Amino acid sequence: DWDDDCDGLVDEDFPTKGTACDDGGIGACRGTGTYQCRADGAGVECVIDVPGQAPGEEVCDGLDNNCNDQVDEGLNCQTQCVPDGDEVCDGRDNDCDGLVDETDPLLGLPCGESEGVCEPGSWQCAGGRMVCLGAVAPGAEMCNGLDDDCDGDIDDDAPCPADYWCVEGACRAPCGEGEFPCGGGYVCREFVIGDEDVRVCMPTACSACTTEEICVDGACVNPCADVSCDDDEVCVRGVCRDCHTLGCEAPLVCHDGSCVTDPCAEVTCPAGRYCAQGECRDLCRDERCPAGRVCDAAGACVPEGCPGGCDDGQVCVDGACQIDPCPLVFCETGQVCVWPGECVADPCPLFTCPTGTRCEVAPDGSARCAWRDVLPEPAVFTVTGRVGYFCATGGRGTSPRSGTALPGLMLLFGLFLVLRRGVR
Repeated sequence: DWDDDCDGLVDEDFPTKGTACDDGGIGACRGTGTYQCRADGAGVECVIDVPGQAPGEEVCDGLDNNCNDQVDEGLNCQTQCVPDGDEVCDGRDNDCDGLVDETDPLLGLPCGESEGVCEPGSWQCAGGRMVCLGAVAPGAEMCNGLDDDCDGDIDDDAPCPADYWCVEGACRAPCGEGEFPCGGGYVCREFVIGDEDVRVCMPTACSACTTEEICVDGACVNPCADVSCDDDEVCVRGVCRDCHTLGCEAPLVCHDGSCVTDPCAEVTCPAGRYCAQGECRDLCRDERCPAGRVCDAAGACVPEGCPGGCDDGQVCVDGACQIDPCPLVFCETGQVCVWPGECVADPCPLFTCPTGTRCEVAPDGSARCAWRDVLPEPAVFTVTGRVGYFCATGGRGTSPRSGTALPGLMLLFGLFLVLRRGVR
């Protein structure tokens, strides 16, 4: 009893629902009932509510007691059966010919309505009474462009949500305000409903476009219809996209335009190391290398290729500063620019960098996990030999006359007394 396909009709594909039926039995063995929806909703079935009797001994009563489609057979019942007129559908042998309900004046004639969605059926005899089988009966009026109640009017008094109007077979939303009163694929139109002028959003041809289609000159067009993509690409709105846009399902990662197995997915590196293309490397920090040395891709401190570094807009190549061509080079998604201005596959998807670090690609195409922040310069502490001064940063002493110097002076004096007592 649900509108499963949302067309405003309930069980419209099962016109026999609610009509009489039987279990196919004969005579007194025939059970009768009505057609009802099956439990799975895929059809109707005959539900017997008046079961037939078990076959019994044939007696002279004008009924088929032994359920063999013959009445009072083998018995001399001439005195019992008294014809009372033409045979009709009433469960009796009216004409005393040994057959029950074999005919009726209405049998086979059309029945039901033929207005709107209603369709006629035909009269059939079932369970001793005439029933109209195959007819589509009137239902509740719905806003669907059909005459559901078969009264000759379409969508008359059809229900819609509050503030909506039933127009041209659907409940339409009222127009909003401003330059765009309706959403995409809809236009605002005015109608007269009863005595009221209403403005509702009506669909255009493009309101029916699917997510794969676009609207071109008022028609839905699939922009990928004539587009051929490579095996590792998918057409999205007319453009071939690879995994750099569409992503990959775990544990795969996108590298060089294809979904590949993540080499670091099952690799666990100890603290201070990270996974690079399936191998653990030392996490090196340039600031902790000796002067004149920097970290290389393997995590070791090596001599700096260009001592003192290079100016802005330059990169160090083979020990010499060269003009960096990459700012003027455009690379596709998933690629990086390396010397001398070539686009290569970005190796970083094959790295797993620890928190606080990021994958960096050198001009020669090698990559490593580098710290995002830079360690601050270490503070320099000096101590003067003059009495009345204490430790300070930057090599400068502070006079005890300063309010902040007294605690340091007292600390030094106490240390002096302890040492002196130890000497004694």
